[in-house]
Amino acid sequence: MMSLASKTLSVEGKGQVPGHGPVHAFVRGFAENLEAQADPAAFELHRRLLDKASVCSFCGVGCPFTVVETPGGRERILPLSPLGLCVKGETSLHTGSDTERVRRLARRGVADDRIRSPMIRDHDGEMKAVSWGQALERAAWLFLHTREWVGPQTAAIYGNGQKTLEAIWMASLYKLVFGLPTIGANSEHCLASAGSAHEQNFGNEASFTWRELEEIEHCDVVIMHGANPLVTFPQAYEKILTNRDAVKVVIDPVRSDTAIDVLARDPRNLHIRFERGGDILFNLSFARAILDEGWEDADYLARAVELDSLQAFRALCAEDRFGPAAGAERIALEEDDPEALAETIRRYAALIAKPGADGDRPRPAFVSSMGINQSTGTFGFSSNLNLLPLTGNVGRRGAGSMRIAGQSNATSELAMGFNSRRLLFNLDPTNPEHRADLARVLDLPPDNIPNGKGTPVANMADDDNLYCFIFVGTQMTRNMPRLGHWQRRMGRAFNIVIDSFLADGVLDYADVLLPSYTYTERTGVIQRGDRSLQLQQRISEPPPLAWSDEQILARLALAIARRLRDPATAALNGLDPDVVERTFGRYLDSHGQVDSARVFDHLVDTSLALDTYNRFESESGAPISHAMLKRQAGRGVQWQGNGRYAQARERGAIFPRVRHGNDHQARLVRPPEDLLARLEQGRLRNRGDDRLMNLVTGRGRPGRRGKYYRGRYNSGIKTLPLTGVEEATYWLEINPVQAERLGLAEGERVRIASLHGMVFVQLSFNAHVPRAYPFLDFVPGQINRLTDYLDQDSFTNQSMIKRTPIRIERMSAAALIVSWICRVDERARSPPNPAPALVDCAALVHPTAGYRYRVAAGAYAPAAPTDPDVRDYASGSSVEQSLRD
Repeated sequence: MMSLASKTLSVEGKGQVPGHGPVHAFVRGFAENLEAQADPAAFELHRRLLDKASVCSFCGVGCPFTVVETPGGRERILPLSPLGLCVKGETSLHTGSDTERVRRLARRGVADDRIRSPMIRDHDGEMKAVSWGQALERAAWLFLHTREWVGPQTAAIYGNGQKTLEAIWMASLYKLVFGLPTIGANSEHCLASAGSAHEQNFGNEASFTWRELEEIEHCDVVIMHGANPLVTFPQAYEKILTNRDAVKVVIDPVRSDTAIDVLARDPRNLHIRFERGGDILFNLSFARAILDEGWEDADYLARAVELDSLQAFRALCAEDRFGPAAGAERIALEEDDPEALAETIRRYAALIAKPGADGDRPRPAFVSSMGINQSTGTFGFSSNLNLLPLTGNVGRRGAGSMRIAGQSNATSELAMGFNSRRLLFNLDPTNPEHRADLARVLDLPPDNIPNGKGTPVANMADDDNLYCFIFVGTQMTRNMPRLGHWQRRMGRAFNIVIDSFLADGVLDYADVLLPSYTYTERTGVIQRGDRSLQLQQRISEPPPLAWSDEQILARLALAIARRLRDPATAALNGLDPDVVERTFGRYLDSHGQVDSARVFDHLVDTSLALDTYNRFESESGAPISHAMLKRQAGRGVQWQGNGRYAQARERGAIFPRVRHGNDHQARLVRPPEDLLARLEQGRLRNRGDDRLMNLVTGRGRPGRRGKYYRGRYNSGIKTLPLTGVEEATYWLEINPVQAERLGLAEGERVRIASLHGMVFVQLSFNAHVPRAYPFLDFVPGQINRLTDYLDQDSFTNQSMIKRTPIRIERMSAAALIVSWICRVDERARSPPNPAPALVDCAALVHPTAGYRYRVAAGAYAPAAPTDPDVRDYASGSSVEQSLRD
């Protein structure tokens, strides 16, 4: 560890290297600085900085950093790129370091939440600590027992979007080795439809963002569509602000913290809002304005876009209903003037597409996130992508489309085909050639590889054939839409949980609990939104019994192989133990440890052998490796280089499908008529009943405590040492005019019911939210008791949870008493980080509904309410009536 007070070349207190500027400038300039390379002190400083280089693991921006030691012996994180670090990145050691996390939790009166030992559910129904060997044997037995009991497709894997590429690879091998078709990922709730949109427009899921999001620096207009980066992606937002010349446009029905800030900074900036789900109709009217003015790039369209798709798109936009005035009339919020929105559409079209006096076209950069992905899905995101070829802005420096996920490696889940629809590297399970290629390259029996799609995330909770789940790093007791169904499914299944921290409710469902490394203890590769691969390195020591995700998965597979040595077990499962051992054993060293660099090298070699569009090679064609990524700390290595699709203007058809080099022209995507009709019907569905509204969810509370919410992450468990336990009150932000219509008072406790469930909240009057769209912070509570898959993306089955229909109801005295009982009960059952205002009332209403029988453990354990109980509330029956029943 280097010292800030080194007698030789050192890092000074403010993160400066004397004579070289900030640490990030020193590291980046070292490769070209021959004088520094010849200086032993500079060489040693550079080596030590690289040895402690890593990447923030909190969002898809992926800010790199290194660790230095202060004169007082404290470790400090410094940025390795001009992006800098937000508070979450700067405090990664506070939240991920084992010793530091415990210390900071104790200061807040919160118990240690680290999983420190493997655990299994004993015969008395309680979880007990055991050895790794015992835990893996139990997990292997559960995995094989359910296959023998129900069938070979009975197991599923579900992972979060923060796993390293090595862990994604290892989990993906389970599909190919064990014939396990069902894989779910958090990216299917946030980023899947964006990847699918890229496939529809350009043939594959990968973005064409410029290295280090540089289009933000050089664009003329930056459009934040369905994104609130001031709170959710702080360093991307800081980079946006450095481009003082660019006009900033925020498209969001809510006047978010980002919208408030950009409007205060520059009168040129715009906040455009319309009905939730109106994105497609808005973009079609916007495209119509461009076409009416003749601002499209005809030369680019002729070279790079399929003629049939262009003609169909032109014909759709030419319809009367998509003129700016007609479109605005259809999507304007109740409180807004449609004529003003129509004028805004025309102004927006000029900003994006109107050539200047010199003929040069504006360069737009789109920054999109869950606001559009979770409201209009693939076709919504495609309606944005259509605008780039329409204006000749694909592969043009300073223009592009950035999809930023809330999780650091969700992009890799898309690239690896980590879902139930695809095989590795997005090969098609229904394509015999693809299956044969995988079998050949990985030396697997062809019959092991699934020949069809598995159960999508949208239906996993209702699939009665799924009886064993392997959860990797996800808070499965909160993170899934349709949570009541998920909890019922988990209550009937064997659950093997791989995680670092013990989240609320996990002990109620886990049968085997396996402790894994945190993001500061592991070594592995993550991919940020610009396709740059970056190396995370260990910067803190793990507890003695924690393992990496990939080691756990490999050793579990080998434990399964040992059981398969019994001929009857092998016959029942149709699996060859030699195949399992050969596939997973190759990654272990002589001490039985998985080498993450070896795993990554094999992953890269496989991508090259399969010759897929996402070959993990550098711009020069060299295979990417851990060593290469370490040398490029602070920058990463963008697979296949910068300026993807830059040659489309000259060559036209350069957009590859699944296979590398299988190039085609791009397409303008025409949304199907039935979708357009449903969007229009959805807009009118709630008219006539002020109690019926569409819920908007996001992080924080618009216009309130923005700095606090920047430091909090998703479910809150990772940043618990920073923020502490959430406040007891769960606030629903509601427009004051709407509240007056309903006769509601500020601070009043009310019930929100959806078609899936209900929660109790307190009202906060907030003029930043539209009248028909109350806003609920999704972090502190189980918002997924309200969300459902009633409306899902037709390509990815992603839930359109941003359009969750709800009803707000006042509560009688009896209902208030029940809500407070549930609230107290929730706080008592779920220390140290309760979901205080959310309700699991089924056990109160129907006491026997709150328990399930554990077949494996032979004991009873708490469970979630069954679906009929929840639906009774949502369909209109009151809590008082349920109690009387």
